[in-house]
Parts: sequence; structure tokens; C-alpha cells
Amino acid sequence: MTIKIKLLFTAVFFLSALFAGCSDSKKSGITDSGENKINLEIKVEGSGMDSVKLAEIPVKMQQYVDEKQASGIVTLVAHNGQVVSWEAVGLQNIEKEIPIQRNTLFRIASMTKPFVAAAIMMLSEEGKLHLDDPVDKHLPEFSNMWLFSEITKDKSVLVRPARKVSIRDLLTHTSGLSGLPGNIPVKSIAEYVYVISQRPLQFEPGSQFRYSGAGITTAARIVEVLSGQPYDVFLSERIFEPLGMTDTYFLPPKESASRIALVYKPTVDGGLEDIRLEAGFSELPVNSLEHPDWHNFPRPEGGLFSTAGDMYLWMQAIVNKGILNGYRIFSEESVYEITKTQTDEFADGLSYGLGFRIITTPKDVTSMFSPGSFGHGGAFGTQYWADPVNNTIYIVMIQRRGFPGGDSHDIRRTLQEIAFEAIID
Repeated sequence: MTIKIKLLFTAVFFLSALFAGCSDSKKSGITDSGENKINLEIKVEGSGMDSVKLAEIPVKMQQYVDEKQASGIVTLVAHNGQVVSWEAVGLQNIEKEIPIQRNTLFRIASMTKPFVAAAIMMLSEEGKLHLDDPVDKHLPEFSNMWLFSEITKDKSVLVRPARKVSIRDLLTHTSGLSGLPGNIPVKSIAEYVYVISQRPLQFEPGSQFRYSGAGITTAARIVEVLSGQPYDVFLSERIFEPLGMTDTYFLPPKESASRIALVYKPTVDGGLEDIRLEAGFSELPVNSLEHPDWHNFPRPEGGLFSTAGDMYLWMQAIVNKGILNGYRIFSEESVYEITKTQTDEFADGLSYGLGFRIITTPKDVTSMFSPGSFGHGGAFGTQYWADPVNNTIYIVMIQRRGFPGGDSHDIRRTLQEIAFEAIID
């Protein structure tokens, strides 16, 4: 009898552990499966891609460098979970003739935005918030907000909004919050968000789309309050380090300064000029805190530096529905939430998910993508996009201001066209 009881207890314990393990595989943290193993070695064989076609990428990119459309370009293409092309052509510093490398650091600007959506979903899974919570539930300074109902040359009329701003509004650019002029001397996310909270809303929450970093920064402040950590520390500990993103930071360390690409702008004579010349900062090192590119605090809407390799790891984790190299950053349900359409189309067949832009109607520069593809661009021409149907990731890293058409520049289009045509399986 005693033996039977012991055997029954052992069986129950084993089954409980088994089911617990199955449940944990959907939660954040290390899994036992070791699934979705990723490395950054280039391998075309067996990937379902045509190596001859992929070989056109560096040739075409070099043409853009020769035409002075960019000083240097790094591109990366992955298919079926494997890097199949990773090229670097041109210079990261024209004056010093420093070649661009695969590990060159780029200002990724608005490609920073989707990370706050991931952070918010992590906290949602922990039961600390709900997407439709009013913002003032977590940030009391947003209580009793006003709304501009009329603005003329002679007067401004304020009324109470019909409803409160929600966390979902923050992540979809539908909050009505207005940003701050660059000359307001705030020194932290908390200070920035407090000032935002005292400004009237520009429109009724949820009533329209207006691209703005104010909502993203406010969402990052919620992350700080509910996690008890500075926003940059939260991202580092919960996303960057677990995914192996060792070259992604708001302030690159001094030992990495030599890998930072300069930002250029086109000149009237068809050349490229270092943007630091505009304000007489050309003698400052590119990681100097006095440099005009730097801010007083980590900017959640556009302050990250990163590499093509790190951006691939991030996007592959999303394509894998939240897991990479045996580490789950968040659940499949959370991935679905941030990559599904949450707004009406705002331009060129694009809508917004949470932080990510979503392709609803493929056209023009997105014509090679499947509906539901997601990604984001940055102000200096950087891009990452993923097509989950074709299981393909496209990344281009450049540093140039003044591209016409925002996300629709020819360098991006060419990379995507070649990579799409290279898909054979």
C-alpha cells in the first residue's frame, strides 16, 4: 500500500511538473526547449534563397554610394530564420575615410519606438496594467486634462475631452498629446512627461491619427513607474541582454565611439556634408555629450543607437512570436497584439499596430510585402521590416538626412526588390 501511494505521488508530481513546463513555455523567461536557435553566420545553402540574385545587393548599394545618395550602407536579409545576406559598402566617415562595417553603430531614430510597446506588453502579462487603462490610473498628473476645441488668432477655447487618454492611444499615435519644443530644458523622462500632461490635448483621444513622440515617451514613463526601473535599464535587462543585443544603447560607451557612423545631408552640388557643420560642432567627437545629437535623457521615441545585427535579432524574435535562442521575451498573444492593425490607414497603405507600422495594402515601396508585414523606419534612412508570410526580414542602415518620401527611399526599395526576387522557397 505504501509503495502504491509513493508511486501515485511520483506520477502526480511528474505530471504537474510537465504541465507547468508547458505553461512556462508561453511565459517570459528562459525556456527548456532551446527552440529558435539563431546565429549571425551567413548561410544561403538550404535557406530557400537564390545566392546569385542576392549577390546583386552589394553591387546596387555601391552604386548608391557612388552617386552620393549615402556615405555608406549596411544591409541584412534573413529568410526562414537564417541570415542570407549581410553587406557593408562605403564609408562611415568620409573625411577620415573610415570604411563602414557590419558592426557600425547607427542612430536608428524612430525605429526606437516599437520597443516601448514590447515593454508595455510585458507589464500587461504581469497584470500590472491593461492596454485600455486610462493613463491617469498610473500617472496621476494626467488627471483633469483639457482639450483645445477652438483655436483662432484671437482666442483659444478649452473643454474637457469626451474620454480619457488610454495606454492604447499612446502606442497608436491617437492620444492627442502634443510634444515639446526642443528648447524646453527637461532632464528626464519624468520631467518631459509631466510638462506634456499640463498641455491641452490637440484632439479627442482615439478620434484621429497624428504621428507624435509624446505618446511613446508617456508610455515609457508608465514602464518606469510600474517596473521601478529607469526605462533604459528595463530595456537592457528585459530585451537587449536576453536577446544578445550587445550593441544597442541610448548612450554608446566610449570604447564604441569609433564605430558610430556620421550623419550626412545632401549638398546643392550633389555631394554629402556632415550635419555637425551646421552648428559648428564638427570638432566634437560623435559620442560627446555636448554634441547636438545628444539629449539630456534616453529618448524613447528615437534615441537608440544600434547595428544591423542587433536589429535582426530583435525582428527575428518578433517573427518567432516572442522567442529567440530559447528565451521568451513575451507571449505569442502579445506579439499578435503589437503587430495587428489598430488604426485606419494613415498613408500609402500603412496603418499602425502598437509601436509598429503595419502594411495593410501593399503598394509602391511595399508592393513586395504581404498584408500584415510590420516594421518601422528612422529619420536618417534606417529601416527594418518583416514579412511573416514569406518569413523574410529586410534591414537597411544608412545615416543621411533629407530623403524625400520618408520611408520610401530608393535604397530601401532596391534592397527589398532584390531580396524578394531571390526567394525560391
